[in-house]
Amino acid sequence: MVQHHAPAPVNMAHPWKHHVDRFCRQYLQLEPSLDFPPAEYLKLDTVQELIYERLFADDALLYAPPDRYRLRTLKQLIARIEASIDDWDEHAVSDNLMSLLPVLLSAPLPSEAASVQQKHYVTYSLSLLDRGLGESDEAPSITLLENRSLISAGGTTGLRTWEAALHLGQYLCQNPSVVAGKRILELGAGTGYLSIMCAKYLACRHIVASDGSDDVINNLPDNLFLNSLQDSPLVTPMDVKWGHALVGTEDQQWNEGQSIDVVLGADITYDRSNHPALVGTILDLFELHPDVEVYIGATQRNEQTSQVFLDTCKRSGLTVDDLEYPVMSTKRQQGPFYNDRDPIHIYRSSNRPAYGLDATNVASQGLVASRVKRWRPCNRAPLPDVMSGGGVTLEAPCRQDAASTDVNPVPSGRRVMGANKALRWTSIAADYWWPEHRRVRGPGTSQRVNKLVPARRDVASLWGAGEHG
Repeated sequence: MVQHHAPAPVNMAHPWKHHVDRFCRQYLQLEPSLDFPPAEYLKLDTVQELIYERLFADDALLYAPPDRYRLRTLKQLIARIEASIDDWDEHAVSDNLMSLLPVLLSAPLPSEAASVQQKHYVTYSLSLLDRGLGESDEAPSITLLENRSLISAGGTTGLRTWEAALHLGQYLCQNPSVVAGKRILELGAGTGYLSIMCAKYLACRHIVASDGSDDVINNLPDNLFLNSLQDSPLVTPMDVKWGHALVGTEDQQWNEGQSIDVVLGADITYDRSNHPALVGTILDLFELHPDVEVYIGATQRNEQTSQVFLDTCKRSGLTVDDLEYPVMSTKRQQGPFYNDRDPIHIYRSSNRPAYGLDATNVASQGLVASRVKRWRPCNRAPLPDVMSGGGVTLEAPCRQDAASTDVNPVPSGRRVMGANKALRWTSIAADYWWPEHRRVRGPGTSQRVNKLVPARRDVASLWGAGEHG
């Protein structure tokens, strides 16, 4: 089991600094419940002035929280300072803090309903990367423009950073070799938190920040700008819709032929209806890049949904390992901050398909057979016509592609491009396997067709030993 780093040691010269740092980092992350410094420190002039200079002074923050949040926090802070003072001859509330209060009180504020749908600046501190920094050094952080509502007005959940992204980010900060020097693809990038972290702090060679939502893709340039990556060649936003062929009939190669070493994804498994399409895209990536490693952070909000995802992976021949990286207690977190109530799993999958599965298991489990190589023999029976009204003829003989050892029946009119075929058909004798949620393109059509259920027959009797790999 992977262990977390111990919390940062307490500064004995300034024992209050640890508490002030934690409070300021929570504030910048717009945490709804803040851990204010203890009363014994909060009444000190030095502590009050430091908080003012770091959070509330005019030139303190380039990207400050919204005024409604600032006002609420300031009122709570002043109330706690007043409650902490037992000797008003010795201690007092900072004049700077008191002077700011009427300014914020008089400022016009949007309604609660309007505020919910607005985007706000959120800054996440990367505490695992600030070891060894001096007191004057700026701690590593990522600032994002987010909509903190559960689902935005545009209907997407990708405009805020979710817990699994923060947790997977902590894992990568503690294990930077996973991405250092690598070419990376992030699926469901959302706000771009992980992509920005890999490009700015973890020395990746390049990262593709992909998502299937237009709103999310359009929001990414803003977040790249906030982190000084707007002109960086290290990050490329890309529209990738799960379940759609990565290489289409008009594309000679995907991602301009650049290799992918690592695939990242966080909180992309919460909707079980998307599991087949997501797994289909992962299978495509393994076909294009056999040595790729996939890391997925998944919050277990519903145990059944988590199991459905794992079962979908298993049926598709994916080997998935739980890295058992536990969530740190919220009391020990120094940033980023996220709840420790729900388990968050980090799954890893690499190209170790279950080649040893016998044909009977393949048939009985409905395995997406595009992961299973070199099946023999290949029956030349016609494929059933499961397309309607598209003008695509699906009756075609099997074909052994010159660049591959796979045997694939190819729908007529379909261009097959070497080993990187956008659509793979694999046959086990007369049983034809339709990869789940693949996109078929032919003359005058672009349709999505679900898995063709194979006939129930004794597949194992159709070949002898040594005829399948």
